[in-house]
Amino acid sequence: MKSGFLEVPLTAHGGSLYSLRMDDELAALEQKLDEFLALCHSLRAENMELRTRLAGMEGEKHRLNQKVDAATARLEALMEKLPDSV
Repeated sequence: MKSGFLEVPLTAHGGSLYSLRMDDELAALEQKLDEFLALCHSLRAENMELRTRLAGMEGEKHRLNQKVDAATARLEALMEKLPDSV
């Protein structure tokens, strides 16, 4: 019965049968998995760095908003001191 796959002869290896092509495919899969895991590690580190930077920028935004609020309050106080008919 034909399965539609290339027929690769099985070879004895260490007392068991295996396919040389399958070994190559497994090695390629292992390499891709190693690359994927390295990418995941890199992205996780980058994500942590970005979260840290975001937290710092949110703190800076809060500080700047406070400065804008204080400046607005000072301007409003100065405007109240101006005579109405200028």
